[in-house]
Amino acid sequence: MKKITKIGVALLFAACALSALVTGCTNEPAEIRIINRGIEVNVTVHLEFGSYSTGPLQQGLTAGQWETLPDSAEEMPENFLPILPREFGSNNQIDNIPVNVHVITDGTVTIDYALSVDGSKPVDNWSTDNIFYLIHGQYIYLRVTVENVEEWLLTETYYRVLIHELEDDSTLVGIYITSLNDMDTGVQPTDSANSWIGVNPQRVILDFITESTAVEFEAIPKDFSSRVEYAYYRYRETGNPVFGSANTFNLENGDRVFVRVTPLNPDVPPRYYGIIADTPQRLSEVNISGNIITIEPLDYGRPSIDDHGPIKIGMVLQALTDEFSATVIPGVSVEYAMIPPSTNRITVFSELDDDTELKLEYPGVNQLFIKTIVEGFQDRYYRFELGMASTNCTVTGINFNGTPAEITAGTGSETDYVGAAARGTIALATSQARQGPVVVIFEENTANVTGWAIVEDTDGAVTYNNIVPPGKTFSTAAAITNGQNLALRVVAEYGNEYHYRLVATVRSNDAALVSVAVGGVTALRLGTPSVTAGNASTGAVGISPAVLSAGNIDLDITPIDNFSVQTFAVTATTSPPALSAYAPIATIPVLAAGNHIWIRSVSEDGSSTLFYRLVVEVRFNDPTIQALTIRSVSSDTLGVGRTTVELAAGNPGAITITAAQAASGAVITATPTSGGNGRVTGYAVAAASNHDPTFATPSAGGTYTTTAPITNGQHVFVRVVAENGTTILYYRVVVTVTP
Repeated sequence: MKKITKIGVALLFAACALSALVTGCTNEPAEIRIINRGIEVNVTVHLEFGSYSTGPLQQGLTAGQWETLPDSAEEMPENFLPILPREFGSNNQIDNIPVNVHVITDGTVTIDYALSVDGSKPVDNWSTDNIFYLIHGQYIYLRVTVENVEEWLLTETYYRVLIHELEDDSTLVGIYITSLNDMDTGVQPTDSANSWIGVNPQRVILDFITESTAVEFEAIPKDFSSRVEYAYYRYRETGNPVFGSANTFNLENGDRVFVRVTPLNPDVPPRYYGIIADTPQRLSEVNISGNIITIEPLDYGRPSIDDHGPIKIGMVLQALTDEFSATVIPGVSVEYAMIPPSTNRITVFSELDDDTELKLEYPGVNQLFIKTIVEGFQDRYYRFELGMASTNCTVTGINFNGTPAEITAGTGSETDYVGAAARGTIALATSQARQGPVVVIFEENTANVTGWAIVEDTDGAVTYNNIVPPGKTFSTAAAITNGQNLALRVVAEYGNEYHYRLVATVRSNDAALVSVAVGGVTALRLGTPSVTAGNASTGAVGISPAVLSAGNIDLDITPIDNFSVQTFAVTATTSPPALSAYAPIATIPVLAAGNHIWIRSVSEDGSSTLFYRLVVEVRFNDPTIQALTIRSVSSDTLGVGRTTVELAAGNPGAITITAAQAASGAVITATPTSGGNGRVTGYAVAAASNHDPTFATPSAGGTYTTTAPITNGQHVFVRVVAENGTTILYYRVVVTVTP
């Protein structure tokens, strides 16, 4: 016999990656302990075939157990060597790859091999040869003989390993269901999905379920080597189920159990199955004069008449007397009672049969209670509210972004195909058509919108955005453009459904302006526009002498709506120009102080015209300063004024003062450049790193008095505005404080 020395910890754990999917192989191999003559021998066996591995073999028979094992070996424990299908050739076998067996033990090991096609017990075909032609479904038998170091103790352990091709079949043969009171049932799942949320759970009537019953599930996969996991999902629960090996759950009516089947083949994704625990007392539907109310799949009624549970609102009655029936499974009796809305107590239930007529016996909304009865089980109660219902779902108005839109609803259709002749119209201003809230107004307030869509003006079916009723409002995610259709699916109180398509005409009626800039300077004020030029109040724009003398001055206009159209004219007097004098927006060749700039703005739809008037004023654009002092000490340098505080940090000035001069109460004075007419509008003293200081308003004399000592390295910030009111510069001066 071939001798194999002790291998120790030289196991090739890299090959355990695939095995981990099957056996939970880890870096801590399990040990098989054999006791012979009171001495314990520890043996760990690990079989590899190419890149595949069983992981540590967990099940083996001793020599005594092997001798008594029947030839069929049906009771022999099995281990698996999983191999991907691509490894098997066209003859369904793998050729000439050695089987390596690793053994961790304290003694010397001898290994014999035997092959078995059907798994039966080998008799005399043992061999030390470890190179095989392996076939899917074949068995390898191992006889591991361990001789301890004293060489007087000999142990034998027998193992059986099935060559198993990893299949891509994740279907279930069935789910066996067992309650703790020995009432059993089975189910063949009819639906599966690649995620639990996509499963349509199969309903299973479990007669033994009362309020809470412990139920055991055993899912049997078609591929017996697949991993099966279970998850319990409570009635009306939200969130994701947690899958695990536990398969016994305390179920109530409506609870769900999901099963996840994961094949050994890692290339094949798992499949999900589900069942719902049903009860024979469940009410399936109610039929009133041909109008069927289907009971929600998870609505199982309530065990007490005082615990009404979710109210089913079935506003379906058109007359005071209607035929009435209820659908249940065989063996269930049904009784009913009608009571006023303010009453919770029922004293008398009546039997429901084929001749029952339902009457609205009380003013307003009536309460209908239905009781389902099964002998030996607790009664179940369902509650409905019934009243006269309207079939009217006519649309009479629509508000877009808080403003009513002019509409013609059209004739609509009972299907989602609304032909051109049946379509209505909707006229929208640009401000309305932007994305935002929409409110639909009905002739009968009990009607609701159940779906909406913005579609092109073409024929064909509509994919609606659903609205959970009751619904009369929704919010568009994008603007509706000219020519598109607003599609609405509406439903009346009675339940009848109707479809409308409104062709949109989008035009702006807004002629207002946001701002006007002349020569790059924003107008000081726009004034108040008017529908006539002569009534427009005067605005103003301040332009420097240099810009006026240069000529060819730019005129830039920003309207509220870009589709509005503007023209302009210039006059030397306050008299409005004739309409023929207005020209498209362009540069102004010559402009002088006292001139009037007239602007005519017309909305996109032509319904609104506004006139603006700006008087030209000479305003210097010089926001510079010529000096800065602290307690009459002049700065050494002023630095360079910049358009932002942060930019000014790159060109700061400098000033040196004593500690006494830096004390609280120091007067800081910045002097605008002579003749520039600039104005200091703010002072601040802050750290050099501060790019957003809080500016204090200067005194009437243009100075600022500190309220805290100035520290060495701080900056004095100055904000200066030019006479034109729009040009601003910021200065920063670094303060050095000496003793």
